Amino acid sequence: MTPTSINSLPHTEAIFQGLNEHGGLQFRQHIHVHVNSEARALPSNALVALGLTEICCGIGRGKVFFIPMPMTLSRERFLKTPNKTEAARAIWGFHRMPRLVYVPLNWGPREQCQWADMTHDDRYQLLNGRAGGLQKEDMCMPIDLIYHADEHETFTINGYVDENAGCKATLAILPNAFVGWHSQFQNEAGPLQMAGGSMDDAGGAWYTVEPRKVKHCSVETGEDVVKALRRMYFAQEPRSLVKFGEVVEGLIRLHENLACVEGSTRDRLIAK
Repeated sequence: MTPTSINSLPHTEAIFQGLNEHGGLQFRQHIHVHVNSEARALPSNALVALGLTEICCGIGRGKVFFIPMPMTLSRERFLKTPNKTEAARAIWGFHRMPRLVYVPLNWGPREQCQWADMTHDDRYQLLNGRAGGLQKEDMCMPIDLIYHADEHETFTINGYVDENAGCKATLAILPNAFVGWHSQFQNEAGPLQMAGGSMDDAGGAWYTVEPRKVKHCSVETGEDVVKALRRMYFAQEPRSLVKFGEVVEGLIRLHENLACVEGSTRDRLIAK
């Protein structure tokens, strides 16, 4: 399929496209956005936020915002970096950040009509965590996202869980969906794996999980996903909710660390 600019995608065309023949969640593929006049694939967290918020709008409850991540250093530029250990730490710091945040906002008929009339680009801007759709005092549930459009026999979850940054909630779309707390996935995972010494894995830590071992976290439909997120939001799990300002401050600190390593990278975000 030829990539389609988000600006030219008909606003009536849904991003979430139901279930595939195997019961997996389907999202509209091959969408690109323009960053600094350059076409780039729509990031997976933005794609999922758009699709799930379509569902939220339909049922009148909840919104899912995406947190834009930076472009990492190319291997060539990484190899030229004097302090590769610090560069790796700066890059892997972003793996501790949530890819999504959920808030249980209620939709009235007016808000639903406004959403229906918006272009996809306007919706994309609305759900961009850097664009001001949330206030610093808003309580949100940070979510770690694992997204694969094609079926996978295993997947990895973050080996870092920062108690101060939240991100205890995990959403895996493989494309069959699994929703739960990080501990529920970790309890069924293999041993913690850590690596270092290369651009791809320096400083990384992760757990490998088999979907069959976390069937207790599986959900069937897109609506089941957003309802599960809402239940988790109100579950009163310690440190599962944070002020949105905490997420923003954490992101700023990581950008500053990355800027110290390679200054021109600081503002090079996939989504602005």
